[in-house]
Amino acid sequence: MRVERELAWVDVIEAVTWLVIVLLIELLVRLQERGIAGGALLRSAIALKVAAYGLLWCAALYWAYRGHWLYVWDETLWILGFVAIDMHLAEWRGEISADQ
Repeated sequence: MRVERELAWVDVIEAVTWLVIVLLIELLVRLQERGIAGGALLRSAIALKVAAYGLLWCAALYWAYRGHWLYVWDETLWILGFVAIDMHLAEWRGEISADQ
């Protein structure tokens, strides 16, 4: 029962972390739509997003430790997909900075 409770907590933490990442991406998009490519808010959002990705990798490591390899694979694919989105946002940020 203890292991099941741990797995449930990891699921809850993972779900909340994904929601935080989506909200941070939305914030970054809105800032960049206004032509903002720098500043404390943008840097803080990026740093928080990197920390959230780290938390997701920790969840994947926990699932690997428990032998849930399908969860590890799924988490890896999702993280890499969102990193691709972040790379496009960074490219857009670079274009905004170049235009200014």
